[in-house]
Amino acid sequence: MPVNAADALTSYREHLKKCRINNTVDRCGGTRRCADGARLAALYDQLQRTQPRRDREHQEDARVDALLTRYRVATATKNSAAEWAKHREDSSP
Repeated sequence: MPVNAADALTSYREHLKKCRINNTVDRCGGTRRCADGARLAALYDQLQRTQPRRDREHQEDARVDALLTRYRVATATKNSAAEWAKHREDSSP
């Protein structure tokens, strides 16, 4: 299942090539599409329309992930430093 418009378009074009060669009654030809061709065309259209929104959501998710990672690293560094300081105090004569 394609997850972006470019992959959906590629799948649709591959389907058209194979379907037009096939000699079955229910096949893509001219402006007519078989069930699979119509489904792939609709999927491409939907992905094409919603791609900018999904791109914004992915950017926001990446930004949040980066912030969480920085926070976790800072917290781990602080905790590690405090733990080493405690060990130094416990082991000093």
